[in-house]
Amino acid sequence: MPITVRRRMTSTDRVRPPLHPPGGLAQPIPAADNGLVGLPVSDEALILLAVIFVLSGALRWTFGSQTSRCSRRLAKARDYGLLREVATAPSEKAAHFVQQRLRNRGIRSTTVPAADNSRIRVLVFPADAQAAADVLLNDPE
Repeated sequence: MPITVRRRMTSTDRVRPPLHPPGGLAQPIPAADNGLVGLPVSDEALILLAVIFVLSGALRWTFGSQTSRCSRRLAKARDYGLLREVATAPSEKAAHFVQQRLRNRGIRSTTVPAADNSRIRVLVFPADAQAAADVLLNDPE
C-alpha cells in the first residue's frame, strides 16, 4: 500500500470566483421603451435639490425680514424701561393735573402718548409706583 502525503492547500490552489461580472462593472440598463422621455438626472441630484429647497425655506422663515415682526413687537410692548404706568388721562390737561398731584407728594412722574394717541399715560419709577397709586386712589386733595 502506497503512502500518500497530504499537502496543505495554499491560496493559489483555491478556486476564486471572478471579481467582476463578465462585461465589466458598469453594465448598461436597458431603457424603457414606453414613449416617455426621462430626465438625465440621478436620484441623488433630485434629493439634494429637494433638501436645498426645504432648508432655504426654513432659513427664510426663521431669519427672514424682521420689519413686520419688530413693528408688531414695538406696538405691543411700548416698553419705557424702568418706568411703570400708574394712570391714563384723556387729555394733556388731565395728565398734567395728575402729575401735579404726584409732584405735591414728592413723586417724580412723566407723561407719554398712548399707543393709539388718544390718551396720555402717566409714568413713574417702580419704587414710587405703589405710593403713586395710593396718592391717586386714596388722597382726596
